[in-house]
Amino acid sequence: MAPPSVPVPPPQPCAPLQPKAVRAQPDIIVVNMAKAFQCKECSQSFDTEHALGLHIKYIHKSKEE
Repeated sequence: MAPPSVPVPPPQPCAPLQPKAVRAQPDIIVVNMAKAFQCKECSQSFDTEHALGLHIKYIHKSKEE
């Protein structure tokens, strides 16, 4: 069996990294918009009726059982 290979250093060192000025981007501001479908039991709101139905099914109906 052959001995494990030893890494060979590059013939010349790599050029050093140079810092570069960049412009900072402003943080994205999230606006809390009213959602169309609101749960009557906990006042949580959802974008779709389907999402509200799943919420009621798995959060509120599961507590009854």
